[in-house]
Amino acid sequence: MSQNLLVVVGSGPGIGLSTASLFASHGFSIALISRNAERLQSDVAAVKKSVSPSSTIKAYSTNVGDSSALSSTLSQIQSELGTPEVVLFNVARIQSSTIGQEPVRNIRGDFESMNVGLYVTATWALPLMEDRAKGRGKGPWPSFLLSGGFVAEDPRETVFALSMQKAMQHNLMKSLWRVQMHKKTEEGPVHFGVSNIGGHVGDEEPVRTASNIAGVHWELYGEERQNWRQQVDIGVEKK
Repeated sequence: MSQNLLVVVGSGPGIGLSTASLFASHGFSIALISRNAERLQSDVAAVKKSVSPSSTIKAYSTNVGDSSALSSTLSQIQSELGTPEVVLFNVARIQSSTIGQEPVRNIRGDFESMNVGLYVTATWALPLMEDRAKGRGKGPWPSFLLSGGFVAEDPRETVFALSMQKAMQHNLMKSLWRVQMHKKTEEGPVHFGVSNIGGHVGDEEPVRTASNIAGVHWELYGEERQNWRQQVDIGVEKK
């Protein structure tokens, strides 16, 4: 398919759904991945309100923490919808955690979904997106985006497990960014960008709303290479 495709790994109300709806309104087809099959159907219905008649919106129920299942789903998306123009990795377990009391199985599960899942998704998408970018000459460029968090650099002991995982996510994204910055235009560079979210996301927040974050994702995708930003802070309190 020639139509641009956004793949959202970690769909759901809030950032994932708002980003999908915004990109759909610009003519993108959308692939939504989440473990919750029932909620995915309502997500599809919500995104369809924003699409042009030619857009395709499909849902894929998958446990992102199961790397084999995730790889299979990503291959299925490629077969059914084509290569991605943009990928948003939006997977996180946002819950309180106490040092010394958090079960190891939870931390291990977080690592499998948030970091192994990110690695599997990035290594699947990268060669496809690089090939897509070859010969383009100017933007927008294929983009791999992460819904990040300030706790990656400023951890909180009350959510120490989330802080650990976010730090690893940001570390991998920086490594991927550095590889791409050394690529020549004809090699098909891919923009790796992070929306660094400064706390709770909600409609009552002045800045940290899902729609604002979706807008940042759209801005990151549209940037010319000389203006690429690695990270955009959203409602992060300055020290």
